[in-house]
Amino acid sequence: MKSIFLTITVFTMAVMFTACEKESDLSDELSAEDKIAVEGMEEALHTAEAYQDSLVWCDDPANNCDTAFVQYCDSLFHFGDAEYERHHDNYSHNNIINAVHKGQVTVANSTTQIDGRTISFETADEFYGHWFWKKQYRFVAHSDRLSASELIYNTMP
Repeated sequence: MKSIFLTITVFTMAVMFTACEKESDLSDELSAEDKIAVEGMEEALHTAEAYQDSLVWCDDPANNCDTAFVQYCDSLFHFGDAEYERHHDNYSHNNIINAVHKGQVTVANSTTQIDGRTISFETADEFYGHWFWKKQYRFVAHSDRLSASELIYNTMP
């Protein structure tokens, strides 16, 4: 039993130290203010998602949630949403407005409505790392060779 535990521990440690993750140079391109804004958006998104999950759970009558708990989760969901917007307003977007290619473009929302027209980006998911170190990235298709301006222009109807 001791040897099995030791083998599993050694294997786990080996995987931990050799886990492959995609390195991004995006943080090198961002200003200090934009880095703070991105971190704030990520934290706010996780907050909103956690309380949205609680609200979805409470939506099932079998879970018997009381009204005070639902109101609590709802208020914290909206707080996370407002914090996301506040941090997003502080993000400059300066790294994508030039007509040059700088790497793949990630997407938060691949479809939107503008003046009654639907604008959509084709996306592709990529996974890097292993097990619980695994990370998922959603990229705009062809952003590895087209600038953000070209990608936007190509979506115009």
